[in-house]
Amino acid sequence: MFASYTATNVYVYGDIHGAFNIKCLFGLDIKMLPRRSILIQLGDFGLGFKDEALEEHTLYELNELLIDRDIKLLVVRGNHDSPQRFKQYNYTRFSNINFLDDYTYLTINKYVYGFIGGAASIDRYNRTPGKDYWEDELFILDTNKAQRCDVLCTHTGPLYVGPSDKSSIRYYLKNDKYLWEACKKERVGVEELIKLCKPTLHYCGHFHCNDCIQMHECLSRVVNIEEILPVNEYSLQVKN
Repeated sequence: MFASYTATNVYVYGDIHGAFNIKCLFGLDIKMLPRRSILIQLGDFGLGFKDEALEEHTLYELNELLIDRDIKLLVVRGNHDSPQRFKQYNYTRFSNINFLDDYTYLTINKYVYGFIGGAASIDRYNRTPGKDYWEDELFILDTNKAQRCDVLCTHTGPLYVGPSDKSSIRYYLKNDKYLWEACKKERVGVEELIKLCKPTLHYCGHFHCNDCIQMHECLSRVVNIEEILPVNEYSLQVKN
C-alpha cells in the first residue's frame, strides 16, 4: 500500500496501549502534526482489547482525520496487539492507516525502512490467552526475510539498549520461570536482525523508558510512552 512515499516530516511514536480515538493517540493531537507527515507507531497500539465493532468504527473515524491532514499512520505490531486483528484490519484497507506485516519494507523519502514487530508480554502469566494475551505475539527472527535498510523499526530491542538484566521484571519472574529466556532470546534476535539489516537508525518502544546507544554502526533508540521523535534524516544523508 505504501511501497514508496514522500513526506515533509517522519516521526516515530511510542506505545499507546489502546489510547486512541478520533482526535488523539495517547494525547497526541493529530491536528498538531504538519500536513503530509508520516507517523510510525512502534507497537502496543492496543488492538484487540476493545469490542471489535467499536474498535473498527473508531479506526474509521481516525482514518478520516488522517485523510483530512494528509497524514499516514504506520503501525508496528506490539505484544499488546492481537495478531489476528492486525491482519484483519490490513484487509479492511484503511487508506491512511497501515497495520504492518512483520518484515515489511517501505521507501520513505528515498530511504528504506524495515518494520518487524512482536515481543513477549512480561505479565502473560495472569492474562487470558486469546483475550488479552496471544501466544503468537512474539518477535520472530527470520533471517531469510531480513533485508538491508536505512531505518529499522521494531517493538522490542537488543540487550544493549533499555533494561538489560532481570531487575526490571523480577516480580514477573516469580510466576513465569520461562520469561527471562523468552525475553533474552528475542533481544538477542533483534541484535542479529540489526547486524543483518545494517541500518543507520533503529527505533523501538516496549520498555517504557528513554535510552540510546551506538552499536554495530547503528544508533538504537528506545522511544518512551507518549514520546514522539522526528526521524533524524540528517544522519541518513551523512551515511549515504
